[in-house]
Amino acid sequence: MKNSLTVALDVLKNLSDAAHQCDAHAYLFVRSQLAIPRTFSVFKKDVRLNESIKFRLYRPEHAAGSLGGIVFTHGGGWHYGSPDSHDAFCMQLCADTQMNIYSLDYGLCPTLNYPGTVTACTSILRHLLEHKASYYLNDEELYFCGDSAGGNLAAALAIYCRESAINYSGQILMYPILNTDIRAYIRNTRKSPLYSLQQLSHHLSGYLPDTHRQDDWYASPSLYPTEKLAPTLLVSGTLDILFDENIKYHQKIQRSGAAVDHFILKGLPHGFITLEKLFPEVQDVIKYITNFIRKTRTTHEITKIPTNHI
Repeated sequence: MKNSLTVALDVLKNLSDAAHQCDAHAYLFVRSQLAIPRTFSVFKKDVRLNESIKFRLYRPEHAAGSLGGIVFTHGGGWHYGSPDSHDAFCMQLCADTQMNIYSLDYGLCPTLNYPGTVTACTSILRHLLEHKASYYLNDEELYFCGDSAGGNLAAALAIYCRESAINYSGQILMYPILNTDIRAYIRNTRKSPLYSLQQLSHHLSGYLPDTHRQDDWYASPSLYPTEKLAPTLLVSGTLDILFDENIKYHQKIQRSGAAVDHFILKGLPHGFITLEKLFPEVQDVIKYITNFIRKTRTTHEITKIPTNHI
């Protein structure tokens, strides 16, 4: 007889399989019910200047002056998701790190795809930096964070900063899509209950219809010269079709001599950070991220965090 976790995963998988064929909003609604609502002393405000500049600002209540900032890009295969889908996670990340969170409300496929999606995110970043006083941003402590497709965009923003001579403090990539060439995943037989090869292929073909651009750094961040990167934190579950590529990226950064840490959670599937009712390890992830930021925000180096894998 199946236990409740297995049943819940089966339901999510069925919804996920159907999301691109019917109602992705219904799928996201079900996922949203698996976050744990909490109350934090956090102020939040939706900023919408035009169709291109949209984001949600989270700021610790009673904070005075400018704070370091985390630019967050949500997951959803570039096809769905929003600041709402990751609201609980961003609320707690703001409270625990005592930093501002800027959750980008970027355009989705099929209305927007590569390279337009990256351009939309860099435009919001530019706006934040140009008006940093208005958004209480201390840009000397600037991080990029995202999950899945949002991890891809977070890595692209870090590359953009390096190529534009903009300083940043680190990137936090949770089970990111780092390679947009589907061939990198075809031989992967790793069990992945919530993200299949078929789903990944659908998302990649919608986001990057021109396969000749798969080698662009901003499309496939794992191809970027990693020695140029600020400290990187990778967060991965072992039951994820993306896990092996995450491992390869960690190893590539290590070989280049840049600072990197990889928090591996055994037995967790893709997309777990918005599923806390099923996976209480989300709290471990937030603690790990907070510790990573504490160790890198001034030194720009990583002292090995003792917890390693769980």
